Amino acid sequence: MKPLMKNESGYTLLMVLLIIVVVGLMAPVLASAVMNSTLQNNKSEVLIQSENLIDMGKHYFRNEINSKIGEIGGETSLSLGDIKDKLSTVDETEPLVLPSESNKLSYQVGYSSITEENGYYIIKYTSRAIVDNQVFEEEEVFQIKNSSNKDNSNPDTDPDPSPDPNPNPDLPVPPTENEGLSCLLNKKKNGTITLKAKDHCILKGSFVINEHIDIKAQAKLEVYGSIVINGTVDLKGSPKGYLLIEGSGVFNNSIDIGGSNEILVNGAADFHNNVSLKGNGLIDIQGDAMFIKKPNKKGNGSIKINNREYN
Repeated sequence: MKPLMKNESGYTLLMVLLIIVVVGLMAPVLASAVMNSTLQNNKSEVLIQSENLIDMGKHYFRNEINSKIGEIGGETSLSLGDIKDKLSTVDETEPLVLPSESNKLSYQVGYSSITEENGYYIIKYTSRAIVDNQVFEEEEVFQIKNSSNKDNSNPDTDPDPSPDPNPNPDLPVPPTENEGLSCLLNKKKNGTITLKAKDHCILKGSFVINEHIDIKAQAKLEVYGSIVINGTVDLKGSPKGYLLIEGSGVFNNSIDIGGSNEILVNGAADFHNNVSLKGNGLIDIQGDAMFIKKPNKKGNGSIKINNREYN
């Protein structure tokens, strides 16, 4: 019996040593994986925050243009010097600091150049996001017609003058009937914007929508830029309608999608409240995405992020 006891003691000691070696080898690998995952999550959070701040800056500057100069895509009687006096360069403005528990967040926005070309003022501005002392920037350009250069022609001798050509067709121009914020606001009632049947609204630029948005049966809302929606978003009915965002989207309230309706985002998307999908509802995001609350999916409802199913 004594030799047997010695052998068992040696076997136990060997197993203990083996376990210690395995744990010692695995611990650095596991610690490295955890650290890499944490760094990746922090990096994604910083990128999403920077995109949201840049969008805020764009919206802020557009509002400043509309209030001080004139409607974007419209016209103004101000001179080039007057416009520069009323606006500030990006380096002259003070950063606007946002309250945050985790990161230091601020944004800064102003023009980088203002020129006149063929009767149009070309305004180039920069929206700058600052997250934990990291700086992210985006530039945008738009134009406003100089109405002070209108031709005072005699209608009797020149009854059908040709309109001034648009020197920069790629820049924003006055909206068509279904373009612009007015397309949505014309369908607003009791704090809710309702699009139905063949309603089709197109927004170009950066927007903050405080109203609830209700998209029913084949209606469409397209945003070519960025948007922050503070109201609820409902997409229901058949045949399918959709909300398309060619840029970043921030949803600060609940989302309810039924039928075969879709939310399509070609950019970063940030969901701060409940997300519910029923039937064949779809959320398709091509970019970074963040859900504060776990989405609720029923039936064949699907959420795809960069072509991968999100669970």
